[in-house]
Order: sequence, then C-alpha cells, then structure tokens
Amino acid sequence: MAGYFSPILQTFRLICASNGSLNIPLADACGRWASHAGDRKSGAMMDQYKITIDVDGRQDQATAFIDHFDSYIYLMIAVNGIRYEKLDHDCLSAFNFIRENCFADVTFLCNGARRNYVLSGMAQQAGGFVGYLVRLGQPSSLDDTGFIFDPCPRDEIGSVGEQAAFKTEWFQSMSGPA
Repeated sequence: MAGYFSPILQTFRLICASNGSLNIPLADACGRWASHAGDRKSGAMMDQYKITIDVDGRQDQATAFIDHFDSYIYLMIAVNGIRYEKLDHDCLSAFNFIRENCFADVTFLCNGARRNYVLSGMAQQAGGFVGYLVRLGQPSSLDDTGFIFDPCPRDEIGSVGEQAAFKTEWFQSMSGPA
C-alpha cells in the first residue's frame, strides 16, 4: 500500500510547492486520489457535500469533495459532470478560487459565497469550514456562524471581490472614529 501512495503523495507535494495550483489533468492526479481515497490508511472516504447552485435562473446542485493533506485542504467541485479542484491552506480560499476562476456562469447559493461571510484567523487555521456572518458595526459572534456549504438566499450572495470589500468595510466599521 505504501508504494501505491508514493506517486500520489509526490504529486500533491508538487502541487503544494507550486502554491496550490493544480496544473495536472484530473484523471492523471486527483482523479486517482479521489477514486482510491477509500484505500488510504485511515480507510475514510473524502467528505462530500451538496451545494445549491443557480445556473441561468435554474436551480441545480453541485457536489463538493473535500480531503485533508498535511496542512492543506483539497477541494473538488463538480457541476453537471465538470470538475475543478484546488489545493489550498483553507476551504474558503480554495472555494473562492474555484468560484472566481472556473465557474463564472454558476452562482453558488451557500454561506461561503455570502457577501458577509468572514473567517477568523483561527477558523482559517482550522480548515476554513465555519465562518462568521458579520454585520457592519457589530463584532462577530458565535451565534452568527455558518458552515461554508450550508444554503443561503440568493440576495445575500456576493462575488469574491465583494466579499473582500465587505470584510474591509466591516473591519473599518469596528475601529470607530480615528
């Protein structure tokens, strides 16, 4: 078994060394990792989540597959047979990369795409799966947290850029007058 995993682990080490960018065809690298995930030492399969999406005004579902590799999160999102993947330090960073660069025509209707979804440093270090749903002028609260792929209303969705702008605005709203 150790011999089987050597090439796969080497592939992921190359991906990690290249800043998480996956430039290897899915079938050559992560496809084998995903299809043989149950053969790993732990015997566990990759976590799988359904995400509600909107494509041209029609609701559908995407599937997110998540695995952990050393201090990295591997995320693969499949929409209607098309799969994109990203290896990153946290799930939200991987999700935002895929959202921004791979599925331009898809609106993900989940917390991770909310305009006001913010990760704390500790949440980011824990994998970026749970974030705060913050409001301007108010501190974050454990009562206002949400799992990245839990559904949310379409009118609360923002682009990756809008999320970053909102986070900056929220931080500034907390600092008070100078």
